[in-house]
Amino acid sequence: MRVSLSYQNYQINIRHQNVDYQGTLASFIGFNTYIGSFSIGNNFFDVNGNRAQGFWAFALNNQAYSSSGQAPANATTVPNPLASTSPIPAGSCVVTGKFPTNLVITGNETNDVVVTLNLSTNNSFEWQEVTSDGKFEPSIGENVVDMGIRGLIPTYVK
Repeated sequence: MRVSLSYQNYQINIRHQNVDYQGTLASFIGFNTYIGSFSIGNNFFDVNGNRAQGFWAFALNNQAYSSSGQAPANATTVPNPLASTSPIPAGSCVVTGKFPTNLVITGNETNDVVVTLNLSTNNSFEWQEVTSDGKFEPSIGENVVDMGIRGLIPTYVK
């Protein structure tokens, strides 16, 4: 199964002014995504332009602190084990995963085939430490370097 992804958002723990908080990371992992404006809670981001793979924004939950930036080029993890034979260029955020058992569509199906895509973000959020404490601290200049996908496991029900 191949799928092209463009956006993900999830909760992360951060430190801001020596206090630990939970916040939301929005990461745009698609190739050259046009982003208008969007919000994370009460924090609004007006981009109105194309952004390369790896653009991110962060906001503390229920707080007035937000930050955004761009991960380095070609640093966003996107597992595509077929990349060497794929006509789709690197950086396009095409994720590939194998079904546990082959999915065969005959054309004679009388019911829907429901495909579920399970995406892993396990340990996918990485940043460059300024203070080596294992806490993401954007307010002191720590920058996101990866927020990609770690794997795809597709399943189906006929």
